[in-house]
Amino acid sequence: MKSIVERNFKLNLSVMKLIGIYPFDKDKPLHKLYGFVLYTLVMAPGAFLGFIQLFLGEDATEIKYDDLATIVMIFLSPKLLSVVTKRSNIYKCIHYFEKEIFVNQSNDHFYIINDCVKTCRRMNIFFVGCVISIVTWCGNLFFRHAHYQLPINVWLPFNLEDMPVFFYCFYFDLVLGVIYLALAAGTTDPLIAGLICHAAGQIRVLKENLRQLNEHFVKIDYKGDIFDSRYMYNMIRECLIHYDGITQFVKEYEQSFSVVIFFQFMESSIVIGICCFQISKMQVFDVNFAITANYLSFLLLQVYFYCYYGTLLIEENNSLSTVIYTSNWYEYSKDSKKALIILMERSKRPLAVSAGKIADLSLETFTLILKRSYSLLAVLKNY
Repeated sequence: MKSIVERNFKLNLSVMKLIGIYPFDKDKPLHKLYGFVLYTLVMAPGAFLGFIQLFLGEDATEIKYDDLATIVMIFLSPKLLSVVTKRSNIYKCIHYFEKEIFVNQSNDHFYIINDCVKTCRRMNIFFVGCVISIVTWCGNLFFRHAHYQLPINVWLPFNLEDMPVFFYCFYFDLVLGVIYLALAAGTTDPLIAGLICHAAGQIRVLKENLRQLNEHFVKIDYKGDIFDSRYMYNMIRECLIHYDGITQFVKEYEQSFSVVIFFQFMESSIVIGICCFQISKMQVFDVNFAITANYLSFLLLQVYFYCYYGTLLIEENNSLSTVIYTSNWYEYSKDSKKALIILMERSKRPLAVSAGKIADLSLETFTLILKRSYSLLAVLKNY
């Protein structure tokens, strides 16, 4: 049976399997090799040669609209390499919620998880936006008048006009690289944000279980103090096991996606500033203006996904102690009180995901990225 997260992102995972960054039910070595080879053939050439072309240049203000795809490929190539190398970890994270401790037990749990499912499905609009962006980018290539012009700006040690066969092969490889980049980003980013959303949803389930302790305490009160204390202690112990499972998932999640998110934030800080700089130089009715503005909007949405649900996870965890304190803990047995104290003390440790061990996923980080982008824009405007 497929996990609930896997059912949320059926289309995303199908595309990820196609491009080799998500394994099938059995991670076959041939498919793993296919993922590495595809990445090496379509991503590595454009990223490496584009790095030489752009970052060995003399004037940063000469970066043009045609350089945006090159810049995105350069900074996202390490991100996608991390995804390719950790595909087994991604599979493990997606199937993590199949464990028995995460199985729904009441209607309230069902509504909480169903709310997470709806949220994750709405995030698929980002994938649709990436597809639209890549279609408009490919369509723009047909309106170029220059002969022997590559789809993105890269450095080459020889003249392509003397080698037409090599030119068309390399042209096709670069186009595939941009398409690969768009499909990979459009499928992995909603998935990564969706996993955080489900982790926050599990904390909501845990808080619902803690709120229901009072109801169970009243129901079994007539059966005697000894039975009551054992029953209540077992319920609180299950809550502790549930919370431990959530924290273990967050650790596994961070090990899998910390580097991925770091390179995404670094790329976003630079590309947002460059996009704003390019928009400031374009005419409003220019087709490149619409394409750049469209890409900028989806880039902001991409970063916001990460930061918003990271903040939601932090806030849900911080409110756990309040839920425990507002219960009738003073009527519980000594062992039950000790168990609740342990849970409260553990919840004091921030349950946050870091990007490369540098910045946490939070809305504060989102504003920090916007500040860095504005600083880059100010430097480019005054350079």
